[in-house]
Amino acid sequence: MPPPITAVRHLKIWVSDLAASGAWYERVFGLVHETDFPEPDGTVLGSSFFFPGSRLRLAIRQDPDRARALRDADPFALALTRQELDHWIEHLGIEHLDALDIWHPPVIETPRGWVSGFRDPDGMQIRLYADK
Repeated sequence: MPPPITAVRHLKIWVSDLAASGAWYERVFGLVHETDFPEPDGTVLGSSFFFPGSRLRLAIRQDPDRARALRDADPFALALTRQELDHWIEHLGIEHLDALDIWHPPVIETPRGWVSGFRDPDGMQIRLYADK
């Protein structure tokens, strides 16, 4: 049996505008820009960011067609404890997201936990999830 996989290293999503989406993810989550990925001609179509205090990274790649395909999708959920989720939404999230003019629903209970979320600039759903 192979050794267990213990974490997710990075998430990769496609965006329609690299600069705008990179700035959005930095503002919303406080991500820190790590590196860019230039093409052979020097054009930068990809960037990597990390979540402070975590080993998780987010890679974004400019590809408007693929970004349109993710509209309304929710390909991943970010894990929090229930207290962290409440704190994010009630203390940081509401004021923070409202200041950024980002619509967000209240925390709702599901059979497996509690969830809230919002959409990125391309309309992809981002979920904040706390397990029961």
